[in-house]
Amino acid sequence: MASPLDSLFAELQRFAEQRALVRRWIACAKGTSAQSWRLTFLRQARSAYAGAERHLGVVVAEVGRPADDAASTDPRVDPAPLEVLGKRLALLHAELASDARRLAALEAECLTYDGPRFTA
Repeated sequence: MASPLDSLFAELQRFAEQRALVRRWIACAKGTSAQSWRLTFLRQARSAYAGAERHLGVVVAEVGRPADDAASTDPRVDPAPLEVLGKRLALLHAELASDARRLAALEAECLTYDGPRFTA
């Protein structure tokens, strides 16, 4: 059975993977001039962003549990890393918010796109 700390770090790993995907899809969207591809890349970025947000929410919920919770009495869990993690959550939220702003700006740019359009 994995310790609560192991599951917490697994969620952090998933968060990091999803954030990396967000950045990769945003880079792809910025790197193409084809509107249809840009929209596809932005949809993928938005999906990865939702995943990152979900995983960060799990981490926040776990770190914010009351100290008298049964998991906090688990001798396998050292509370020191949780305290450090709690302090770093604000930074993770700020980074995710930065991703959201970049993504929203690119999506808005697509909505105001005035270039050639594909017609069937």
